[in-house]
Amino acid sequence: MRAIRFMRAALAISLLAALGTLHGCGKYKPAPNFSADKHNGPAPLLVQFTDNTSVFKEAEVEFWQWTFGDGAVSNEQNPLHQYDTPGRYTVSLFVRLTNGEEGAKTANEFVTVTEPGR
Repeated sequence: MRAIRFMRAALAISLLAALGTLHGCGKYKPAPNFSADKHNGPAPLLVQFTDNTSVFKEAEVEFWQWTFGDGAVSNEQNPLHQYDTPGRYTVSLFVRLTNGEEGAKTANEFVTVTEPGR
């Protein structure tokens, strides 16, 4: 009888540990993703970026940091950014969730700005 009680207790502890993992407890990382309304055009090029980060369970994004490849940064969720100089720009998004987990995505040469009038 004692062995059965011990096995039940061990099973209950394992089940609670598994449920704790499923319900957050800092185990879920974000899947950062983003899009833009334009990927190329002549300078000055105004681009609207949209955060499409996937989050799991009860966590929410509490912090955004965008880098646009031209030295500018933004902490807005969905920033509007103007590129003034022709070139190819790598864009990155870093996010932090309310559960403390973090993630980042970088898109190489995501925006291409050409000479004005082209």
